[in-house]
Amino acid sequence: MPGMYSRLSVVLLVVAIGSCGGDGAKTGRPFHALPALGARLLVLAPHPDDEVLGAAGMIDAAVRRGAAVRVVVATDGEAGPDKSGAGNELPRRRREETRHALADLGVGAGAIMFLGYADGSLADAWSERWVARKGDGGQGSADEIVEELRGVLRAAAPGSVVLPMPLDGHPDHAALNRFALLAVVAEFAKEPEPALLGYLIHGGQRWPLNRWNPMASEPPPEGCAGALFPWTALVLDEPSVQRKASLIAQYRSQVARGSRLFHYAGRDEPFATGQVIRGPRSMSPTRPGLRRAGRRIVIRVPRGDCVIDAGKEGRLRLRFMHVGRIEERLVQFPGGVPNVRGGTPGQSLAAERDVAVTTGTRSVRIVLALDAFRDIPGAVLEVLPLSPERVGPAWLLRW
Repeated sequence: MPGMYSRLSVVLLVVAIGSCGGDGAKTGRPFHALPALGARLLVLAPHPDDEVLGAAGMIDAAVRRGAAVRVVVATDGEAGPDKSGAGNELPRRRREETRHALADLGVGAGAIMFLGYADGSLADAWSERWVARKGDGGQGSADEIVEELRGVLRAAAPGSVVLPMPLDGHPDHAALNRFALLAVVAEFAKEPEPALLGYLIHGGQRWPLNRWNPMASEPPPEGCAGALFPWTALVLDEPSVQRKASLIAQYRSQVARGSRLFHYAGRDEPFATGQVIRGPRSMSPTRPGLRRAGRRIVIRVPRGDCVIDAGKEGRLRLRFMHVGRIEERLVQFPGGVPNVRGGTPGQSLAAERDVAVTTGTRSVRIVLALDAFRDIPGAVLEVLPLSPERVGPAWLLRW
């Protein structure tokens, strides 16, 4: 209930993992400096509870500093666990849990928005189905989701947006990330975008890494999530970690005795940065390069296990907004030969000539015809794994 728990005490630190004790010292991968958050913070959550699991400390830090905080929850999470026996009342119960926990962090009901999409439907809309079901029986198209998020961004005018990071393993988390990236580039087409901070909830069985010792230094994630994106962290003291655990406990419909959700109450609240690639930028072994060259936009995607391996028929996809609608260009490599098809939601993809692709030993080179993309400020670049159960990385390209 409001006022039950005192404010989280948050310390902002630049953490060099190599200088800390515990398991983090073995990784050699540093956290980077936390960017300036600005006077307004927007938090995007796929399900009720993600806002606290991923960003309770960040929300509290912003509120204590006097920043305006808004929280948007995309789905009602009705397909999640029902530990409290709420039955058909689970969507309503989960909304109330979010309201109560956020009230304890100083975020009033008027600053919380529920979009009301059905659990799992964001992933449906980002896939080739293009439509998201709503809990009230209605539906929204993929284009409408982007426009709804644009409206949220316009109203919140945030200096920072906290959202799921691109490699979160839950399909709804990954889809909300990509919808938000499209909304950001469309809404901030002629001005700098807000800082984007990505939290990771579904990072595999070993995430969080220090789940049995909440006060140990938490290194950036293992595997591709840690390799492809720079990470920053908010550092909480021990009473703050305990209070975050108390906030998590308020989500009674999701928490059972010994619940793994308490593992997200740790000393370090980590966030992925580097989701935006702004040209001109050279390619690195783990990040795409981007530049304009005459009447062309040139994208270079590194080849490797965590990015694209054209020899194994991996796929790349560009999605962008054009005249209020999502369009895409899908790059496939049947037999190692690049093939580009494109179109709009709900339509069959057809061969496109405004994108040329070549492959080399170190990278895949994508060339966009500037005349065709002149009025498009950027696109979401995705790597699509062969297995539909895996999530590939994504970046917002701004040329």
